[in-house]
Amino acid sequence: MSKKSLIFFIILLLFSTSGFACDMMAMISLNGHSISELSEINGGFNDPFDFFDYMKERSDSLLNNDGYGVLYYKNDETILDTTQIWYKIGHQRWYGDGTEEPLDTAIADIMSENNYPVIVLGHDRNGSTGYGSHPFTFAWQNTTYTFMHNGTVTGDIKAAMMNYLGEEWFHRHPSNWNGQFGILNSFIDSELLFHYIMKFVLENNGDVEVGIYFALNNRDVQGYNLPEELSDGSPVINFVMSDGESLYIFRNSVVSGNSGNLSYERFRTGFYGIKTQNPLANVIEQNSLVIIYRDEHPQIIPFYNPRFSVQNVIGYLPFEVSFTDESLGEPTDWQWDFQNDGIYDSMLQHPTWIYGSPGIYDVKLKICSPAFTDSIIKHNLITVFDTIPPPKPTGVQIAIYGNDIALTWTENDPTQSGSNIF
Repeated sequence: MSKKSLIFFIILLLFSTSGFACDMMAMISLNGHSISELSEINGGFNDPFDFFDYMKERSDSLLNNDGYGVLYYKNDETILDTTQIWYKIGHQRWYGDGTEEPLDTAIADIMSENNYPVIVLGHDRNGSTGYGSHPFTFAWQNTTYTFMHNGTVTGDIKAAMMNYLGEEWFHRHPSNWNGQFGILNSFIDSELLFHYIMKFVLENNGDVEVGIYFALNNRDVQGYNLPEELSDGSPVINFVMSDGESLYIFRNSVVSGNSGNLSYERFRTGFYGIKTQNPLANVIEQNSLVIIYRDEHPQIIPFYNPRFSVQNVIGYLPFEVSFTDESLGEPTDWQWDFQNDGIYDSMLQHPTWIYGSPGIYDVKLKICSPAFTDSIIKHNLITVFDTIPPPKPTGVQIAIYGNDIALTWTENDPTQSGSNIF
C-alpha cells in the first residue's frame, strides 16, 4: 500500500468510526429584537452569521448518513410550517462542495428583512452513523415543540422509554422519522427521548419546565431510576428544546475536551447564542437546566442534587476514608453505601469508613428532604490493596563513628528510605 493510500485509509477509518458526533447551535433574540435585524460584525461569535458558519464548519464531513437541520420561529408565533424547516440527510458530503444547499436557503430566509425570526435551532453531525430529522418537531394544540440532542441513549433505557410510552401514544403522536412501536431500532434515540419528555409536558398542560423536571426525575421507567442512571453522565442526554417562547437547555455530560461542552452567552446586539464545542461565556454546569427567555434573565435549575467529594481514593488495608457531602437542595437525611452490597452503611452527613477487604468499590449517596429524594453513584471510586508488605531495603551501608553506628538504606518506595544512628 502506498503512503498516500495508507493516509487515505486512516482518514477513512477515523471518519467511519467516529460515531455519534453531534453538534448544536441555537439563538434567541431579546424582546424588541429579531435575529434578522442583526448585522454581521467582525470577530467570532458575536452575530447570527457566526452561528450559521459554525453549522457549516461542523457539518463538513466526507462520510455520513444523517445530515443537518435548521428551523426557526417567527415573532408571536408558536406554530411552525414546512417553510420554516430545512433538512439535509443522506450519505454524502453535507456542506462545502460548492453547490447550493438547504442551509444556504435557510440562512437567506431567516435573515430576510421580510421575516421576524426570534428563535433558531440548528443541528448537524460529523460522524458516520445515525440518521434522522434533527431538530425534531412535536405539534400539540397551538404549539410546535422542537428538540435536538447531543449524546446517545443506550438501548436498554431506550427500550424502557418506548415501553413506558406504549403503543397508543405513537398512534396519537407519530414519529417524525420511521419509528414504530415494538421495533426498537426503528427509533432514533433522540426522538424517543423527546417523546418521553413530551409525555410529561402534555400531562402538565404544556409546561415545558415542569415536564422536563418530572421526566428526568422519574424513578420508575420500566424498572429504571433515571436520576441514578443519568446523574453521572451516562447515557449523555445534552439537549436543547423550545416551545417558540423560550429555550430550554439541559446538560448531564462530564466535560471531556470540547465534546461535552454546552454553553451560552448574551451579546450586545440583542440576542443569546448557544452552542457546543469551544465554550462561550457561560458553560452550563453538569446536571443543570438553563431556561433562556426573551424578556428575563436566564434561569438555572440544578438537577440531581447529590454531590460529594473524597480526598484519598487509593490505599492499603485497613484503609480509612472520609467523605464530604456537598449536596444541593438542603437535604435533611443522608444514606451511604460504601461496599457495593445495597446496604446503607452510614446515615451521617460527613461519614468516615474503614475498608477491611481489598477490592474496588462503588460509593452511593442517597439524600432526602420533605420535597425530594435523589441519589448518585460514583463507580470504581475506591481502590483498596492488601496490607503494605514489609520494606525490602537496598543499598544498606554501615558506618562506625566512635561509639555510634550509622545505618543508611534505600527503599523502592522513596517514602521508606532514610537513615538512623544507634
